[in-house]
Amino acid sequence: MKRILSLMFSLLSATAAHAADTIVIGAEDDWYPYAGTVDTKPKGMAVDIVRQAFQKAGVAVQLQSMPYARCMEEAKAGRIFGCFDAARNSVLEPQYLWHAKPLFIARINVYANKDAADKGLTVKNLEGKTVAVTQDYEYGEAFDTNSKINRVVSKHDVQGFRLVNIENTWK
Repeated sequence: MKRILSLMFSLLSATAAHAADTIVIGAEDDWYPYAGTVDTKPKGMAVDIVRQAFQKAGVAVQLQSMPYARCMEEAKAGRIFGCFDAARNSVLEPQYLWHAKPLFIARINVYANKDAADKGLTVKNLEGKTVAVTQDYEYGEAFDTNSKINRVVSKHDVQGFRLVNIENTWK
């Protein structure tokens, strides 16, 4: 399953973020190595790409680290110019303005306890199973729209990984 990640820009009216000489873009703070916060500053591969793109375009940009859900909401409300890294899907598509080429493409993997019997799981295999997900993240169209998957929601990726090690979580 692939997660197409795009730098997205919300459909905004003229706001202070637009009128200023420097635009403000939200950077997800918890998706390492793509985007995260190190010493209170946004760091990571996606952060570097976004900075370089705006620099090449001659546009001054300020990147602000924030939780993904807040980043998306701030962009949607027009308080910041945009947010990255989001997976384009049918739910988000009409809510934001997307550029033509994705920032990059990455695979989403399913992680399980090393003793789990199931290997090489697909979205269809996850139906009826309990899966840890991070609050308000996208995991690709097939996963995101499948109501047969039971989700346990946490605020950070690391919390989901910790759940994998809790006995009986996956039964």
